[in-house]
Amino acid sequence: MLANLHFNLRTKVSLLIGVILIPLLGSMAWLQSRQLEKVLLVAVDAQARAIVYPIIKDMRFLHKTSSYLEWIRRVQSIKAIELYNIYKDSGVTHIAIVDVNGIVGGHNDPRMLGVSILDDNLAKLALDKQQGIFVNSLYTSFIPVYDEHNIYLGTICIGFDGKHTSSKVNQILLYTATMATLITIFCMGLLYLLLWQVLVKPIICLQVVTERIAGGDLLAKIDPITRDEVGCLAMAIAAMRDSIQDKIMTLEQYQVSLEEQIQLRTTELENALILAKNASQTKSLFISNMSHELRTPLNGILGYAHILKQGFADGSTYWRSANIIESSGR
Repeated sequence: MLANLHFNLRTKVSLLIGVILIPLLGSMAWLQSRQLEKVLLVAVDAQARAIVYPIIKDMRFLHKTSSYLEWIRRVQSIKAIELYNIYKDSGVTHIAIVDVNGIVGGHNDPRMLGVSILDDNLAKLALDKQQGIFVNSLYTSFIPVYDEHNIYLGTICIGFDGKHTSSKVNQILLYTATMATLITIFCMGLLYLLLWQVLVKPIICLQVVTERIAGGDLLAKIDPITRDEVGCLAMAIAAMRDSIQDKIMTLEQYQVSLEEQIQLRTTELENALILAKNASQTKSLFISNMSHELRTPLNGILGYAHILKQGFADGSTYWRSANIIESSGR
């Protein structure tokens, strides 16, 4: 398709590079941004676990002395309030401790005690797994707690302001987009320089040389810059130039030889014409002289024959002989 566009080779190469690199690097940037977003959320989950580690530690300690899990979860409301007051300026919106049924047993807000979180299907799926989800513009990290015997003690839910998390994600996306743009520009420039050196420049040099050859300059020098197909093309053009030059030299030599032969034939014809003219003049002179030399005695013979006829009788043998002589001379 690019071959049919009325663009020069540089523009076509630039368009081709853009068509190939921009979607490729855009896809890579999108995948990278998704990966960085996952890394960020993993970091948020790790931060959440670090924040609520005092609650995890206290729940495990209390479970060693008491098996009443509801009481253990409820008394963690005190630590939840303390930790919430410490980290609320960092984007923490709530800290809750729920049981296996999703009932809140401990919370930084006492009004939330006894409330079920299973109304949200995503929260239900994440309840027994250490992962985070976005719910109502909030990012909530779920951290299940087990004792040393792998007995489930509850799940700690710590929420973060979605705007705070989203701003970090947006920063990552902006950073990724900026880096992708810079990398795209750099790669396009590097690839263009590479293609210019190995493809465009040799072709342009061949174009200049072929135009000079077409203009009659058969001494134009062709240097095979590369050893690829372009270099083979340059060698083929050089061979064609040499062949044309040899044929022109052959034609020039043949022309000189032909001119020499024509000049030789012309000289021979001129000499022959001169000889013919001389022969014609000699012939004319000879005939003129011979005519003069013959006519004088012939006139005498004819006159004498006429006199003889008058001396003989008509019809006689001598008269007829003299008449024959006179008739033959006329």
